[in-house]
Amino acid sequence: MREIGHSLALAFDTPGADFVRGVELGRLWERLKSDEPVVEQMHASNAEMLLRIADSTGRQLKTETLDDTWLLVHFDAPV
Repeated sequence: MREIGHSLALAFDTPGADFVRGVELGRLWERLKSDEPVVEQMHASNAEMLLRIADSTGRQLKTETLDDTWLLVHFDAPV
């Protein structure tokens, strides 16, 4: 398993898991505005949204399960 690791630069003011998931997806959405492939470590709880984002952006999505919490996601460059 690859060690990618994350840490908070600034703690969120809410402990809500949905808030954290939304921030994670917002960051990904911004990265997908480029014409480059994107590889990110994401929470597995965002799997459904990752599928929707891939469909919406017209990108191919491949995922690799890292453990019960994390996925490594690969979005190909847009076609």
